[in-house]
Order: sequence, then C-alpha cells, then structure tokens
Amino acid sequence: MNNLMRHTLFVGFAAGAMISLGAGRAEAVTFGIQPSSPNLTVGDSLSVDLTVSDLGDLSAPSVSVFDLDIAFDNSILNFDTLTFGNALDLGIGFSFQGVDAVSTPGTVSLFEVSFASPLLDSLQPGSITLATLMFDAVGVGTTSINPTMVLLGDAIGGPLTPSSVSGASATVLSDASGVESVPFPGFAFLPSSLIAIFGGLGLKRKASKLEMNRSKA
Repeated sequence: MNNLMRHTLFVGFAAGAMISLGAGRAEAVTFGIQPSSPNLTVGDSLSVDLTVSDLGDLSAPSVSVFDLDIAFDNSILNFDTLTFGNALDLGIGFSFQGVDAVSTPGTVSLFEVSFASPLLDSLQPGSITLATLMFDAVGVGTTSINPTMVLLGDAIGGPLTPSSVSGASATVLSDASGVESVPFPGFAFLPSSLIAIFGGLGLKRKASKLEMNRSKA
C-alpha cells in the first residue's frame, strides 16, 4: 500500500469517527524509538521498539490508529522483519495492519487501524509498544533511526499530538572492541633485511660445520 493510500485511510478513519462520535480531542502523548542496544558489530541483530507513552492508564486517551515512517541508513542496517504489538488488535486480530520497506530504501512505513476502538480506552495501559522492528548490521558506522512521520489517533478519531518525538542511533563496529584485528606477520612478511640476516647466519653455520669436518679428517 503506497503512502497516499495509507494517508487517505488514516484521514478517512479519523474523519468518520469524529462525525459518528462527535468532535475529537487533542491529547499530548510521547512517541519514542528504543533500540535494544546502541552498539553492535557487523552480523549482529538489532531490535527497535516503537512506543507511545503518557496515555491514559486503562482510560482515555488510547491509540486506535497510527501511521509511521521510520528512516535509517541502509548501508549500515538492513531491515529484516516487523512485529506489531497487540495493544490495538487486543491479541486476537482486531485490526488492519500494513508495512512497506521496499518503496523507499532506508525507510520502513507502517500503519495499523483498530477494529476495537470502543474498547481500547478501558483496556490499554499508559505505555504501549506499537511495533518492533528487527535489523541486521551490515556495515560499519553510526546511523540514526528517526521517525520522519508520526500520525496517531485516539479511540474516537481525535488526533493524538505528540508533545515529544524522540529518535535513536546505533553504532556498528567491525569487531567487539571497535578495532580491526591485525594478524601477526608470518615469515613471508618479515623485512628483507631480517631475511638476509637469517640467511647469512645459516651460511656461516654451514661453513663452520664443513671446517670442523675437514679438521677431523
């Protein structure tokens, strides 16, 4: 589903809910991105939680619809999978979900619309996880993981305006210490001067043995 269709769906849901249930209310909430670790190495996996807090705790406001774009450097992280939380579908599939990580490289777009809106005010806690993204570390460097669009709606179609939107960053190292390991040089990599010295010593030992043999004879 492209961005225009997603935004149309979001606006249509909010407008329809406001018409049927009355004017919505603007509520300040907090949106955050929480990585499992700020540092990892090439080949590691990274999980990133997308969270909303400062909701009503088993009371209004709750989240019944969201539309998000999350950007990252795809030369450092490769998107793998996404798992939606159960705060909107109540763990029994009462929602419509979608994700697009192909249309715009380096961006994961996701949305969810709950079919259980009237129940959410009394069931959602004050802090929820909308989704968890999984990445693979594929390149060395530091990348931001930032929301470039955050649209949230409450149970009656009103906007939930984030008072705080925070991103995160992740640093991928080449190894656990962040320093490339340097192999100990083998014989083939010894300086030519040392090879010449070792060679000279060998010739001297050989000549000494020959001299001893002659004297014995």
